[in-house]
Parts: sequence; C-alpha cells; structure tokens
Amino acid sequence: MKKVVLSLIVLVLFNTNLFSQFKQGQVELSASAGLGSQKFEQSYSSLYGNSSSSESHSYLMLSVMPGIFIVNGFSFEPEIGMTTVENEQPGFLLLANVSYTYLIPKTAIAPFARIGYGVSNGMGFPNQYLIGQVSDKLDLDIFNIGAGIKNLIGQSAVLRLELNYRSFSQSRSSGKTTESFIALLFGFGIIL
Repeated sequence: MKKVVLSLIVLVLFNTNLFSQFKQGQVELSASAGLGSQKFEQSYSSLYGNSSSSESHSYLMLSVMPGIFIVNGFSFEPEIGMTTVENEQPGFLLLANVSYTYLIPKTAIAPFARIGYGVSNGMGFPNQYLIGQVSDKLDLDIFNIGAGIKNLIGQSAVLRLELNYRSFSQSRSSGKTTESFIALLFGFGIIL
C-alpha cells in the first residue's frame, strides 16, 4: 500500500502541469468552520447502587487559511484556527499545510487533499477529560490530513467541503496524551 501511495505522489509531482488548473503565484484566501455537539454518558455500579451521569457540550471550530500556489495545483497553506467549547477558554492552533487541488476540466468542481503539522494549546475537540484550552503555551503537536471538494463560483469564489482528521498530542512528565477526531468542515474562499 505504501508503494502505491508513494508512486501516485511521484506521478502527480512530475505531471503537475498536465493535471492542475490552479496556477503558480495565485493566492487562495479561505476560511472554514465546523460546529456540533458532543455528549458524554457514564453509568456504573457500586456497593451503594447504580449511578449515571450525562454531559453535553457544543463546540465551534474556525480557521483562516491563506494558500499560496507554489507550482500549478500545489499550495502552501498555513492555517490559523480557534476551537471553542461552551463555558471553556478557546484553544488556538497554528498549522503548516501543503495542499493539492485539481480542477476537473470543463467543470466548476475541484477535488483537493492536504496534509500538515503544527502546534496548539487546546485539544481541539471536547471529551470527558480535556475540554477546550489545556495549556497556556502552544505545546501540543497536531497532525492534520484532509480531503474534499472545492466548488468554483464565478472566476474567483470557492465553496469548500472537507472531511478532516486531526490528531493532537501532548507530552508531560506523567506521560503522553493523544486525542484524534474526524470533522466535516465547511468553508468559503477567494482566489486572487
């Protein structure tokens, strides 16, 4: 499987001019958002009887991504984002992503994929132990990978829909905490 993926990456790199329509030197200013809620339920039995608890949290993820096309189709896409959970301090993130966008000829549809690495001070998604901001420093590592569709509107507007996976990890003297999530992100962009 690794050989197949590596072969496809090499093939795309050497045929960029044949496959891509997003041109070198263009800038795509994009923003994306994801929102939802997460529910945590717990039930347990003890000597004193059965007990249960339930907790719900709404969350909002916002990101701004100024993508710069280095060569046709390939862009460097830094990302500045915020994740906030109700009643908690927001967490912030800084990511360095690389992205490939392919405009399907004679359509307004452009599939894209991106991958990146960065830092944060929040876990990015609520769970029963870590909610919102977990550090005063940007000391959490983030691995980011996503794929989606861009729909061009006119000559310069873009609607984005992305399935995104993020893994957050934090090392402490007591051990390492890792949390991963998958989210559906909606966005808007302008190509300059």
